[in-house]
Amino acid sequence: MFANGTIGKIRNDNYPDIFTALKGGGNNFGVVTNYRLQARRQGLVWGGNLVYLRTEGKDKKLLKAVRDFTEYNEDEKASVIVSRTPCTNCM
Repeated sequence: MFANGTIGKIRNDNYPDIFTALKGGGNNFGVVTNYRLQARRQGLVWGGNLVYLRTEGKDKKLLKAVRDFTEYNEDEKASVIVSRTPCTNCM
């Protein structure tokens, strides 16, 4: 499928550049042409985002909390993801 949503058959005679790129990947390249999803009832899911303005003290506390969660958490379905996003309008 192309970026505009149309589907094309890629051959050397109609899209030689794409054909060469796909063929050049060898066994390290895959093309997904179709997939099917089955929806399953999930139950309660808790999630969300917490946003903090950075300070040295908050950084240390946050990293300690993540380390403690990773070290001592016993819920195999629980997880935490920490990311840093630059603040573009904080000043």
